Amino acid sequence: MTDKQFFHKLAAVRGDIDKLVSDKWPRKAGVMAVSLFDENFRKGGFLNKVHVAWRRTKRQNNPRMTKAGKTTAASSYGPLLSSRRHLS
Repeated sequence: MTDKQFFHKLAAVRGDIDKLVSDKWPRKAGVMAVSLFDENFRKGGFLNKVHVAWRRTKRQNNPRMTKAGKTTAASSYGPLLSSRRHLS
């Protein structure tokens, strides 16, 4: 391999690294941030090293009763107020 070939390959690798740093890594970081945010909502608290649960909502502490004497469906949900486990 000559010096010219080596520097040509080095320039190609540098271009790949520049594209990775400027384009791909920020996207991956954004996807990781959104999925962490969504996971915190699903679990009803902040997840760092340990799970720190949010305070219970009024709806969870004082559930409404139906005419039949049963609790409403909303009182059985977490703070997200949905039975669905995805936000978007």
